[in-house]
Amino acid sequence: MRSFTSYRDIKRAFAKGSLDRGVQAVMYDNESWKFTPRMEQLDPATYDRLAAQLVHGHGLQFIAAPATDLVSVLSPGVRKGRYDRYIELRIAEAAARYADVYDIQAQGSQRNIELFTRFVRQAAAQARAVNPRIVILAGISTNPSGQRADAAEIVNAIAATRDVVDGYWLNVPSPSPQCPHCTEYRPDIALDVLRQAAN
Repeated sequence: MRSFTSYRDIKRAFAKGSLDRGVQAVMYDNESWKFTPRMEQLDPATYDRLAAQLVHGHGLQFIAAPATDLVSVLSPGVRKGRYDRYIELRIAEAAARYADVYDIQAQGSQRNIELFTRFVRQAAAQARAVNPRIVILAGISTNPSGQRADAAEIVNAIAATRDVVDGYWLNVPSPSPQCPHCTEYRPDIALDVLRQAAN
């Protein structure tokens, strides 16, 4: 799998033939950051469709992963209720319509189990309503947006939602330009989650 933060870069990679032969899927990780062009942030539905068409045209699977911070671009001034607004804007629906896999980037809400559960359930339902065959993953993280997390918190998030998703995207970030608020790389927490979740 190769991950891209813009449709432009996906298109360029195919044009240059720079994808390894072993790549079977391409993920479009569009967010409100400098790595996704502003025009793509303002119209995620169009660029999800274009990216899916391009990826499918090359015989690969398409993974859509629009971030919840796109709400700040589509609904400027919204400070609270980002996850509810994401559902109202039907971002999940637009992402899932043409995708093979949809990753619900819910990890920023995982410290609030009620919010995480509600958001994942609503996004999954919205996605499946337009694409019953979609594979749905929920994002979880060892360091969501720089917040401290422990294995128990992540395992609780899994337990609360495992009946509505097909799996999880376990993000183990370290400080980087893509995650400027991340504090420390904690693969030990991820391993603990995997051990506990397997029981």
